[in-house]
Amino acid sequence: KSGARKQTLLKIRKQVETFGGDVSVDVFSSLKGLGVDQLRAKLDTWFAPALAHLIEEDDLEMPESNEE
Repeated sequence: KSGARKQTLLKIRKQVETFGGDVSVDVFSSLKGLGVDQLRAKLDTWFAPALAHLIEEDDLEMPESNEE
């Protein structure tokens, strides 16, 4: 299975070179845990800056509580 998976991955990586642009291909299986860490890292690079910006906006809009 691992050999077939690797062969398919290499074949697809070769094909996406023709796309031109920022395209990457990795194996993924949520059931087997393959590629999960790589996917999380990629999603973090895509969405973390936008989420950080939203959190900053929320912090600016929320009045500070002086409850003591």
